[in-house]
Amino acid sequence: MLPFQLWHALGWITIPGTIVGAYIILGIAAIGREIENPFGRDENDLPLDKFCQGLEDELNVIAARRPPRIEEFVSSEENRVVF
Repeated sequence: MLPFQLWHALGWITIPGTIVGAYIILGIAAIGREIENPFGRDENDLPLDKFCQGLEDELNVIAARRPPRIEEFVSSEENRVVF
């Protein structure tokens, strides 16, 4: 209905204006469909397996160290109040 309502005000500019407006609206809809599910197997999806592998590697590094004894960090000089 919009192009017919704009015809009296804009004349022949209504046709390219409607095409541009439709292109913008359909483009936004296509972008919305694409980012709706970012964790799939498509080419432009987020690499969730790579993220999980990196997180697992970091957790393995953290867990590989022995846990500190309480005396090592509670009474440490680096753990004192500065002021």
